Amino acid sequence: MQKDKSKLEIKDVASIEIIKETESTAYADFDVAKEKISNLKKEAAETAEGLASINSTIKEYLARVEKLKKLEL
Repeated sequence: MQKDKSKLEIKDVASIEIIKETESTAYADFDVAKEKISNLKKEAAETAEGLASINSTIKEYLARVEKLKKLEL
């Protein structure tokens, strides 16, 4: 009976160690994913700013073209 108990304890300890390692790896992976998401959000914001600037420039250009068309008529 003593042998069975020690085997069980060893299995329990091994299981706990496996769980700890798995949790540690999962937390590390989660932190990496969080950082990647944060970087993607920053890049998306920068892209949105760039697109807004391009859109504004195009609108200004079209407004000038309309003014020129009216002057020609």
